[in-house]
Amino acid sequence: ASMITNLTINSKKSESEADSYSARLCGESENLKHAIEKTSATKYAANPGHTHLYFVNPLPKETFNSLFETHPTIETRKNSLHGAEL
Repeated sequence: ASMITNLTINSKKSESEADSYSARLCGESENLKHAIEKTSATKYAANPGHTHLYFVNPLPKETFNSLFETHPTIETRKNSLHGAEL
């Protein structure tokens, strides 16, 4: 259980660091926020067996499943970019 928790926390931290780096590279965090919003705005039917191929989880949120997410939510990513230092 400790290994799974560690992997989840490190993955979310890495995602946040990657977003911050990308925002600095783009020169403006708003551009990256818009790109993140676009990837999450697409609504279509997805095969649950293919969710690992998506940048954003295409399946509806369920409370139990959120315990095992390895990436931060779109809202969390956008909020962290709001305060990102460029």
